[in-house]
Amino acid sequence: MQRILFIFITVFVLGWGACTDKIIFVADEAPDIPVLENYSAEYLWIGPEYKLAIDAVIKDKEALESLQMSVSEWNIDKSVNLSGKEFILQDTFLVTKDANRTKHEVEIVVRNAAKGILRVKIPVTDLSATNQIEGYSPDLLPPVITVQAPTVNHFYGLADVPIPLSVDALITEDVEMADIYFKVWGENVKGQYFEVEDTWNPTTEEEKFSYNYAKDLEIPGGTVGEYQFMIRATDKAGNQAVTGGNLTVGMMDRLYLSDAKNDGEVSGQGFDAYASADAWGVGTLVPMQKIGNNLFQLNYYYRNDNDENIRFIAFMGADRPFNQSPRGIKYTLDGTNVVALAAGSQEDLTANLQAAEFKLPVSQKGYYTITVDMSAKTVKATPLAATNPDFANPALFPGFSASNPYPYLAIISGGAVVGTSGWAEIENNTSLYKEADHNFIYSGHFRTAGGVNINFQAPKASLVGNTGWFRLPAARANMRDTYGDLVSMIKPVGASNNGANYGITLTGNTDWYATYDLITYRLRIVKKQ
Repeated sequence: MQRILFIFITVFVLGWGACTDKIIFVADEAPDIPVLENYSAEYLWIGPEYKLAIDAVIKDKEALESLQMSVSEWNIDKSVNLSGKEFILQDTFLVTKDANRTKHEVEIVVRNAAKGILRVKIPVTDLSATNQIEGYSPDLLPPVITVQAPTVNHFYGLADVPIPLSVDALITEDVEMADIYFKVWGENVKGQYFEVEDTWNPTTEEEKFSYNYAKDLEIPGGTVGEYQFMIRATDKAGNQAVTGGNLTVGMMDRLYLSDAKNDGEVSGQGFDAYASADAWGVGTLVPMQKIGNNLFQLNYYYRNDNDENIRFIAFMGADRPFNQSPRGIKYTLDGTNVVALAAGSQEDLTANLQAAEFKLPVSQKGYYTITVDMSAKTVKATPLAATNPDFANPALFPGFSASNPYPYLAIISGGAVVGTSGWAEIENNTSLYKEADHNFIYSGHFRTAGGVNINFQAPKASLVGNTGWFRLPAARANMRDTYGDLVSMIKPVGASNNGANYGITLTGNTDWYATYDLITYRLRIVKKQ
């Protein structure tokens, strides 16, 4: 402790003695700075362009070294090396038009050889309201694009062939057209990118004011894809018009399973023809529920017969398989919207019907959940238990059990079907009979004699009071398929006055063949061939 105190005292004494000499601090003189005179900054509209004009006189007693000008909103940043004692600044910059009136400032930084710095912010005077060229008529409007094609933006594209695409657009311009740019681009589900682009420039005076742009090309088919097209027209003033749209390939809105044996069954399939409420749904085409993006599903009984003819028929947009009014069929078994199981495959679908086998990918008859992926173009069939919870309801199925099903379903029609009379089963009543190889499928031939109010009923021996009726489950206007279209169906309703209190209507004096499935409640009716 004593040693530390000694060192401190020694340093203090030595320091005190040093203070007897004079210490002189010399202050540095501030350098002269440049001078800015007669300065201005103006925002001008000159012809079709907008410009910033900067003027100033810069002086220095000794020598100027550098100049920097900047305006952040217009991305202006310019530096100039200087020399001498005076510099006259006259500079012009091409700038963009202000969408809204904006206050701008030009920052000027001048340095001289003596390291003096002058920093000045010059307010910009906005003179852009009036064009500096007398009589100038500005082109403020872009060209006008009227697209005339494509008129179809969604393509089935099931076959593995390119899809023709025609582009047609009329472009008009008041002053002068500069160019037209076209592009179509996108990719398919396999990640394959596609792009086509084209640029056109006018070559005649007429084309500067009006031009019909047309281009024929092909986009990829055979694989689901999404594409875009764009048409951009630019005039000499830089005004642009842009239009375009989306193009899809293979993105289906509706999918149906068809089990028509031939074209005759397509044209002769049944429909509910009551008054003006024509409704399909009792024929050879069954709607599949859309359960995901391009994914469809259906519970279906597959007979696994030798003459199976299973096809999947797709629709998109406003396309439908049927017309309601006037009544009509709008599809065929060999259309471009049809796919079937590829021969020898266990799941792949093909649009090349010459290479298809028209089966489901199973080897046993039975109930299946059919799942179709239209993006992958595959079909899968998962076994489904043959059960129906309605079987346990004695009002709907009096005297019925899965182990002891009805031997037949009587057709009750008040005489609208030959072999029926009144509103109860008669001796030798025309009926649908249980098929020996299909426990819950009933089938048979019948002939209509006018064809109004056709119902089924459980066998007379099984009835307990007014039960066992199979009729329209709801009013016709309220029966819709999975896609919201009018459809007719027959379901168990219990008492005759339940449901719509009515049956289906078939046309004319016609021979029919019908099958009815108690698991799915599908009624399939076709004209006898």
